[in-house]
Amino acid sequence: MALVPCPLQRIPLSAGCPCLKSAAARVLLCALAVCLLWPALPGRADSQIILFENYVRGMPRERVLELPGAFDCAEQLGSEAVCRNGARYLDHGWDMDFAFDQQGLRSVSLRTPFVRSVYVRAFAALDERFELVALQSSEPTLDLVALWRNAPHAGYASKQMTEYETRAMQRRELVYVFLERSGVHQALKKAADVRDLLGMARPDTRQAALALLHDADDREWIVLQYDLAREVNQGK
Repeated sequence: MALVPCPLQRIPLSAGCPCLKSAAARVLLCALAVCLLWPALPGRADSQIILFENYVRGMPRERVLELPGAFDCAEQLGSEAVCRNGARYLDHGWDMDFAFDQQGLRSVSLRTPFVRSVYVRAFAALDERFELVALQSSEPTLDLVALWRNAPHAGYASKQMTEYETRAMQRRELVYVFLERSGVHQALKKAADVRDLLGMARPDTRQAALALLHDADDREWIVLQYDLAREVNQGK
């Protein structure tokens, strides 16, 4: 079954989202709309699930605000959001956005102006621990699990991926969607498509997204976002 498109994918990613309407806005947390379809799974309360580095699922908002460079940006991003400037990752400076729910920290995002070498390093870093499972843009999502399972030969699948990437890069709105390898390694051998894979994955499997996006001022951004896959795709 195809992945369910998000509302933001029905419009240009540089318009229609409050985060993208001014140069001063905290631009990309609401633009990175990664919505797969997740079957109902038993809930799991685990405050020790690491989303990214030392940021743990359920971490209190007050603790995040104590970090150097952190500040309240709920007025710009809503939902008790916290932002942090000047974080270091991959030997590069990033700004960060943190989203919360009633349980505490739910999602961690990093963003920086586009630099090709940083973009390549970010992809390589994800590829070490995550499996690439989908490509997203304003076009219908490309389900890579189904593509590789059903392709008549490897060259066909590679061609489909390359053409999709090329079109999305030209529009500067490409999102790579990954699932944590340790949570889906065995399931990948059996899954027919991404929905099937999600249904077999461990409930604590992380989802990561690497996006190339542009804002209303035509600036290009790299965005990394980390969530629990089951929570993103249940829309919790």
